[in-house]
Amino acid sequence: MNKKVSISITPRDDTMLKVASKSGSVSYKFLTEVLGYDRGRISKLKNAGYLVEHNDPYKGGKRGKQIKNRFSYSLGPEGVDYCKLNHYIKAHGGHNGAEHTEIIEKFIHGLLTKDKIDISNIKNEKELELIYSKQISTANRKKMKYSVCDIGVLDDKGSMTIYEVETSNYRAEHRKKHKNFALKIANVGKENYKIIK
Repeated sequence: MNKKVSISITPRDDTMLKVASKSGSVSYKFLTEVLGYDRGRISKLKNAGYLVEHNDPYKGGKRGKQIKNRFSYSLGPEGVDYCKLNHYIKAHGGHNGAEHTEIIEKFIHGLLTKDKIDISNIKNEKELELIYSKQISTANRKKMKYSVCDIGVLDDKGSMTIYEVETSNYRAEHRKKHKNFALKIANVGKENYKIIK
């Protein structure tokens, strides 16, 4: 049985946990190249229960035949507790795959650091489900086809903009379901429904 490690959360860890709480996960590349983590600190965060590691291998190399690892990290139990305790999230979303992670983590990090959006104004997919639970119940009764979008951002006036990540395997039926959520359930105008690629 592994002994649980206790660690102190640094300001850099706090930023990473904020991003992961909204994006669902963060990539190894983001941790090392953007936030300056080394393997040792990532390992300590995993061992302390703040992060859970995922591997989404892909074919790479010169001929596209070599299997390469692509690691990303979602919140572990301690990470979820930390984010809830600090009021970063009301509900926790999960890992969506490597390509999705690499797109959304950059977007969320930009909202927090460049645009200076308060974390409480950024809503993850699970939080959007809570916010629009009544409208979702109505849509379910009407048998509407929809999928909850990835992110919602409230402006200073309380107006919501809904964002959806489109990856390389994104299909037309996905787009229609997400558009239904944004325009018919969240009831935002077309100008407040945006795609992130």
